[in-house]
Amino acid sequence: MANETIQLHDTHVIGRFTCTNAACSSTGWESKMVAILIRGYVGNGYNAEVFSQCCETCKEFGSLELNVRSYVERVAYRIQKWAGIPMEAPYYGGKSGLPHKEDLCEGCRRGICRRRDVLLLR
Repeated sequence: MANETIQLHDTHVIGRFTCTNAACSSTGWESKMVAILIRGYVGNGYNAEVFSQCCETCKEFGSLELNVRSYVERVAYRIQKWAGIPMEAPYYGGKSGLPHKEDLCEGCRRGICRRRDVLLLR
């Protein structure tokens, strides 16, 4: 079956959100914890679902401008790893940003976000 999911991996990427609510005063926000779910399929197919975040001011979903480099690096690494290509694990750390707000994260709400797992372990 060509559409059968055989692999799942949750991770995160970097992006900038803009509030789409014209009545909102928010100027947008940056996030180093944009949740994504990468699925591998029979026949070497894949897709990556990117989850949104809500505006802290009005609670509406924002419009994402994805950091393409972080997305490509993480998805390519996972696909190559699934293919059995020896890979050194990339370093995803670095300068920390604002605290993650799980109530505003679509990934957390759907049980996908890696940050949610870290918060639950506390």
